[in-house]
Amino acid sequence: MRTNRASRTGIGGRLRGALLAGLLLAGLPGPMAAADGSTDVLPLDGPLRLTSSFGEYRAGHYHGGVDFSTGGRGGLPVHAPAAGWVWRVRASGVGYGKALYLRLDDGRTAVFAHLSRFRPDVERRLEDEQDRLGIYEVDFRPEAGRFRFAKGDTIAWTGATGAGPPHLHAELRTGEEADEGINPLHAGWSVPDSVPPTLGRIRLAPAAPGARVDGVHAPRILAPEDQGPVRIAGPVRLWLEAEDRAEPDGSRLAPWEVRLLVDGFPVARTRLDRISWYAPDEVEWTFDEAAARRRERWMTVDRPPGGRQPVHQ
Repeated sequence: MRTNRASRTGIGGRLRGALLAGLLLAGLPGPMAAADGSTDVLPLDGPLRLTSSFGEYRAGHYHGGVDFSTGGRGGLPVHAPAAGWVWRVRASGVGYGKALYLRLDDGRTAVFAHLSRFRPDVERRLEDEQDRLGIYEVDFRPEAGRFRFAKGDTIAWTGATGAGPPHLHAELRTGEEADEGINPLHAGWSVPDSVPPTLGRIRLAPAAPGARVDGVHAPRILAPEDQGPVRIAGPVRLWLEAEDRAEPDGSRLAPWEVRLLVDGFPVARTRLDRISWYAPDEVEWTFDEAAARRRERWMTVDRPPGGRQPVHQ
């Protein structure tokens, strides 16, 4: 994509004077044990199959974890990734369904959702709380340290509660109140990944009154084969149509990383490593909400004004 005029602000400013702007995509991340610790015990037996990726679009929020396939079956054992204790227990007919929050001894929190049942002592504690309140939907924190587990222990079984079909939703979080999600694939939950992400169309959209793309105040959509120059005046937003296919069934995932380079130098990046639960609605900045509801995958590399999410750098 060649540009030959730009403004001093927004993506347009980053393209100012550029002879060539390029985009780089990256698929699934690898382990980063030094930064986030190791959880090399897999939550499920056998090779993991990814069906949804960390940080991708969900209505009103980023996907806080990853989804693993259970082959359409429930009742598979879920293993504790490290030693710790049960911090929080939830049961709901929607959303996470039956979910278990495990406070690991290193301070992180692992979350497993859509479960069919918990280990017997935790299941009995859940039933006692439901009987006490006279309702099915409960959300409570047992006494600290009461329900301990060792690394690799079976702490629950998979199901389809809250949302189907059967699968396992898994998260890792940090913070005393577990308010920041981290990409679990950094911490040893590796999955096969030999299929590179793909880049489709690019959209340049004027982002302020008076901004122009090729002389008009309207978006310009470029196909991958387009090679001609694009004239930019004023701030614009850069959108790209991109996805990453998972093995072996080809599930459509969001790319882990997108970088914008100008004349060979990186100037903007979206990387789905961490998300803050305090600003979930910024997902509507990172992803084109209307397009996402049509199952189209449009992402931006531009940082929102005053944004709190760490995904844009």
